[in-house]
Order: sequence, then C-alpha cells, then structure tokens
Amino acid sequence: MAKIFVTGGTGFIGQRLVLRLLGEGHDVICGVRPRSIRSHLETAARDLPGELRFVIADVGIPDTLGGPIHEAEIVLHLAAMLRAPWDPGFDYINAEGTRNIFEHAAEKANPPTVVLVSSVAACGPAPDGPDGRARVEADPPAPVSRYGRSKRAGEVAAEAHAGRVPVTIIRPPAVYGPGDRNSFKLFESAAKGWAIVPTSGEPRMSMVHVDDLVWGIIAAMERGERLPADPAADPGRGVYFLAHPEQPTIATIGQWIGGAFGKNVRVAHLPGWVTRTGGAMGEAWARMRGKASIVNLDKAREATAGSWICAIDKAHEQLGFAPPRTMQERLTETALWYRERGWLPR
Repeated sequence: MAKIFVTGGTGFIGQRLVLRLLGEGHDVICGVRPRSIRSHLETAARDLPGELRFVIADVGIPDTLGGPIHEAEIVLHLAAMLRAPWDPGFDYINAEGTRNIFEHAAEKANPPTVVLVSSVAACGPAPDGPDGRARVEADPPAPVSRYGRSKRAGEVAAEAHAGRVPVTIIRPPAVYGPGDRNSFKLFESAAKGWAIVPTSGEPRMSMVHVDDLVWGIIAAMERGERLPADPAADPGRGVYFLAHPEQPTIATIGQWIGGAFGKNVRVAHLPGWVTRTGGAMGEAWARMRGKASIVNLDKAREATAGSWICAIDKAHEQLGFAPPRTMQERLTETALWYRERGWLPR
C-alpha cells in the first residue's frame, strides 16, 4: 500500500477519492486550508483500513507543499478554482498552483508519481460540431474559456516536468453525483419539467459519475501510462478522458432526469445571446454579493461553444475503464438522492 498526498481532498470529488483510497488500505495525507471542513471525512474514515492525516497545505502557498510531497510516494492533484473566474487568484491557483506541485515533486531524489486531474475544458469542445467526432487525447488543445485556459496552463506545467516527474493527466467532462452542487441546476430544472438547452442547436455532452471517475483516477495512478519527456513528440500519451460512453444531447439528459420524477419534460432552446446575457447577469450578481457562482459569463461561453464530447476508447483499452451502469441509470440514482435528501420536492 502507498502513502498518497491528495490536494482538494475535502471537495466533491476529493472526498469520494480519499475514502476509496482508505478503503483499499492506502495511507492518505489530505492537504487542507485552515478553514476547510473536515468533519465528514474524519467520521467516514474511522472504520477504514487506511490511515488519514490532515496537513495544512495550500497549492497557492508553495512553502506549505514541500513536507507532504516529499513524504508521499504518489500525489493526486485535484485542487482548483471553478466558480469565480473573475477572482484575482483564479489563474494562479489553477496554473501556478499546479506548477508549485511539480516543482516540489521534481526536487525529490525519487520523485512521486503525480496524477493531475485537469478538465475537458483544457482542450475545448468537440472539433467538428454537434454531429462530428468526439475529442481524442491526441487532438491539439483549443480552450474557449478562462477556466479552460487556466487548466491547460496547469497541464503545460505538468508537461514541463515530465522528463523528471512521472505524470498522468486525467481530463473528465462534467462530473455529477450525489451531493454535487455544480450540476444541481440541471436536476432542478428537470424536476420542474424543463430541459434548458443553452443554444438553438442540439449540442451533445459527455458526463461522468463521480464514483466512476474515482475508479478511473485510481486505475490511472496504478497502471496508466505517463507523459513522455517530450510531450509534443507523442501527443496524447499519458493523457486520458474518463466519461460515460454515451454522448446524448442536453435535451435527452434532461428527459432522462425528468423520467426519474415521472415528469414529461419539455425542451426549451435558448438563443446563444440569451445564455451569455444570463451568464453576465449571474456573474454581476455574484460579484456584488462577493460570492462564487457557477452561473457566470465564462461558463456561458463554454455552454454556447458546441458539443462537449470525448472518446474513452484509450481509457477502456489501457485501464479497463468501463462504467458499470448507464448514464441514464446514474442520473436517475442522483436525481432520487437529491429528492430523498430534500434538495428537490417530492
């Protein structure tokens, strides 16, 4: 069993990942900020075989990273900013924070394996439109949002250290599952009988359930290929998309969720300018309140950029990645969880 340092371990994906690692007997060093909420992890970890230890470690403060990175055999880097692209620290956390991780890892005589959890936003939407092919790992990145560019900058930092540090990059699409707040509005709209499509077209989406993503991250950690010393000479090597194999339209996703509630979902297509205006208004309101929001202009740019679909053939062949349940089944599970917990009315 390994000693593993996890950044972002108290987040939505991170908590599931930490508990899975502990359940498999790994010892986990969980990097947290002083105000991070640890209680759920502490309680859930008590009866698991692995040892959990919290350390104050902030990717934006390099001096806090040296200890846990030098102690670990593996680093799983999840920490990132998503909901406040106007924040002065947004680019620094996603790009320079990642660079800080790799600089400390490279200092070790025997550097740890680092798995960077990036995003499909780092490479951009499908290159050939709604009816075209899904993205593959070797496609040249073309991010369309500030978030995507910041995540791509983190990948570039990883690539710069690939000759010294064993690195694998994971690019998940939209992640959902019980407890997630970022995808909740999709479920809330469907529960009210509406599937809101942010463009006049029929864009398709890849998605991944959080538990399937966690399985894939661990598989990549254990047996994934690593970036070559010169990533430009072998594009896509050491990189994996992890998603459901299905690539439905947004309208179909809404109808699947509505079916969990017995709703006959109606589809509403918004002109792109309406989506972007709504994103700008949501961002203005969030800035006024001093709070982060997933409804912002940056996310509106992504929503109107076309289909966000990625192929998982490589992950299936090399890692054995094969989600055991369909996207519709996973969406139904998640929808019912929201209702049972009172997030949605019965």
